[in-house]
Amino acid sequence: MNNSCTATYCDTLGVDSLGNLIYKNTGGFTLNVMNPNAIGLEESPLPEFKVYPNPASDYLTISYGETELKNLEWSLADLNGAIRKKSQMLQKATTELTIPVRELNSGLYILTIYHNKLAVSHLKVRIL
Repeated sequence: MNNSCTATYCDTLGVDSLGNLIYKNTGGFTLNVMNPNAIGLEESPLPEFKVYPNPASDYLTISYGETELKNLEWSLADLNGAIRKKSQMLQKATTELTIPVRELNSGLYILTIYHNKLAVSHLKVRIL
């Protein structure tokens, strides 16, 4: 037995560039409301990335819990956007990654983490 109900209602709603309602028969656009369960993409959730120690002087560790991920990459960019350090793609599954940062100048950096070539996290880190 299906314990759900549905209703369909069609009407025209118009709003101008200032957000004022445009009444019927004066132009405007049509707003179609669709079932969100019927459209969209399925996403696989990624773990929360933790970076420590922050600030760092010798090594920076990226931890992502108990989930093992493959195809991770990372880059460290200074605040001018210049990439100062980046990794090659990691083929093996792991839950933690250590980055040597001793050779970097002191300052703030943006750590970007990529999974399957897509940026999935941007974190601020400080190098001493």
